[in-house]
Parts: sequence; structure tokens; C-alpha cells
Amino acid sequence: MATEFPFLHSGDVHLWLVRTRTAPNTAFAGRCEALLSPTERERAERFVAPKSRHQFISARACLRDLLSRYHQAVEPTDWCFGASEHGKPFVEQPAQLTDLGFNVSHTDDLTTIVVARSGALGVDVEADDRPANFLEIAERYFSPAEWSFLEAEPPAARASAFYGLWTLKEAYLKARGEGLTVPLKSFSISWSADHAEVGSVVLDMADSTLPDPRWQFWQFLVGSHIVAAAASGARNAAPRSIHAWNMEPLGGISPASITLLRRSLV
Repeated sequence: MATEFPFLHSGDVHLWLVRTRTAPNTAFAGRCEALLSPTERERAERFVAPKSRHQFISARACLRDLLSRYHQAVEPTDWCFGASEHGKPFVEQPAQLTDLGFNVSHTDDLTTIVVARSGALGVDVEADDRPANFLEIAERYFSPAEWSFLEAEPPAARASAFYGLWTLKEAYLKARGEGLTVPLKSFSISWSADHAEVGSVVLDMADSTLPDPRWQFWQFLVGSHIVAAAASGARNAAPRSIHAWNMEPLGGISPASITLLRRSLV
């Protein structure tokens, strides 16, 4: 039985998990390219790596298809996107739907899309099994408090902790849409596990004079080694609820079976 497409209430954030194909498929690629604007096609041609080009085409086509499922009177090809001063995309046309917010992130063959009505939105997704010099990266980009937290973690748990911090910070910055004008060191993300098995996320702007709306965070484990984080911010807004679905590229949907790792308590 097909899953009914969800209605987007004002207090909802919808998280979509799309398994976009990394290996080109001629028929599927043609369907995707047909949905893109001329500007998007030109942008796709600038990708040197075929995998990156195909990933961009698939993700943008799926975004257009998804938004048209929320508003069936709008064809996927009719959405027009603008970009902020720092490059964050937004709905420019249809004019009556400019309050529809979205954000996109991808890793390997997984594209994540968050959708909500009004407010700031950001999402980031990373595979947490990729090796790196986590302490060196954290010393360069994280706040002192975050570095200390990471340094205190057992080496076996450090990758998970690093990607937990990284995805939450990236989701927050993407939601702000202000690019590198907000230094990664200017704020701290932390969490505790005082509430059952779900950690509570805290945003500390003590080192910054930047004004902030009310922010909410959610972080999920997708499968065994992919971490996804979403951030939502709106001044004077009531707490929002997040709902997650799987979506086949340009195809059917189903409820997502993912594990909530952390969230902010509001």
C-alpha cells in the first residue's frame, strides 16, 4: 500500500532521505535533466567528476519533484530559485510560495532535504566512518570547549563525536545562510545524555555578539554509519516537530526508520 504524501503544517519540519544514484543511468539521468533549468544544466556541466555532476543533477531534480508534491499545481520545471548574498538557495517563484523553506545536503549516494514553512533551515549529512586527524581539524575549526570535549573522548569514540559536532555546526551555519561571516569558533555545540537515551543539544553563543532566534536541533543515525543533523530557527516561534521519510528518486515514499541521537529541548 502506497504511503500518503504528508501535509506540511506550520509547526513541522520534514526530513527527506533520498538514495540518489551515484552511477549514471542514461534513462534516469535524462528524466532528471529534463526537470532542471538552463542555469542548473550549465552549473552541472562545470563539475569535472562525473559522479559529482550526476549527484548534483539527481539532487536538484529530486528537490524540484519534492516541492511539487507539496504544491501539485506547480510543475517541477516551474520552480525558480534565487540565492542569498552568501549563496543560500531559496524559492523565488512562484511568488506566493516564497515562505516555503528548504535545504539540501548529500554524502555518497544519500541526499537529505529538509522542508518547512518560514524560518531558517539547515541540514548536513556525513558518513562517520571516514578517518581523519580529528583533533587537528577540531583545533583549527572548533571552539576551545568543543576541542576539549573531543580530546577527552576515547580514541575509539572520537570519530562519532567529531561528526556529531560537525554536522550540528554545519546544519546551524547553513540555516543562518551567512557563509563564512560566522566563524566556526564563534559558537559551541554540546550535548548531554541526561534524558533517557537521547542527548540534549545546547547552542552556546557566549563568544559571539550575533543575535539569534530560537533554535532547534535534531540529529539522527541513518543506517550504521551516516549521521544527519537538521537545524531550525525562527524568532518567537513555537517548538517544531520533525518527521522523516524515505523517497525513491522521482518515485514513491515511505516512513524512514532512523535513530534519533540528539535533539534540543525546548
